[in-house]
Amino acid sequence: MQVYEIAKATGRDNKQVAADLGLDAGDGPVHLKKVEDTAAAAYIAEHGGGSIVSTEGKQDGVVRYWSATSAGHRIPADENDERGDIVLRGHIAKVSAGSAEDKFLRANRNYFIAQRLYRVIEKPFDDVDMRSDLQDGLRRVIFTGINEDARTPSMAGRDCVKALLNAEKNAKMDASERNNPKKLIRAVSSSVSLDVDSLEQGV
Repeated sequence: MQVYEIAKATGRDNKQVAADLGLDAGDGPVHLKKVEDTAAAAYIAEHGGGSIVSTEGKQDGVVRYWSATSAGHRIPADENDERGDIVLRGHIAKVSAGSAEDKFLRANRNYFIAQRLYRVIEKPFDDVDMRSDLQDGLRRVIFTGINEDARTPSMAGRDCVKALLNAEKNAKMDASERNNPKKLIRAVSSSVSLDVDSLEQGV
């Protein structure tokens, strides 16, 4: 957990939190300094704050963002930002719902869609055409050969699409389903949607 998250949870100043926790304020932006979750929880409890979800956590209230192109990437925080760095691992960035990171990504939605980074919504599209467009887009991610030759699926593309399934849904699929592009695409499109108005250009 970072200092600014603890400060927000307790209503205290970033510098006060850092000082209380014995952090060196002279080495980089104080609000971005990391604190062990157990120490952070104890500090919040001691100073009357409520619970807070870490941006690295897997608790309820986590929003996932998926990149169709980058397996790993960092969107660094500006020195004056309240948010911390946003890190993609395995095509997914997880942030707390309503956090500074979530608000930043939503506020820059059109830019990040152009960069092929989308907010994942944990339910399928209601619109049948949108669901079909998503399937077509995912097919293009997996089949990268000439004319999307069905005989040459990309393993990297398949892993990218697989990342759209949350851990619970992924665990319910057996290996043959996860490794079969047709079954995988069907499972993903019936489980999640993306925060987009149109998928005419693919994902």
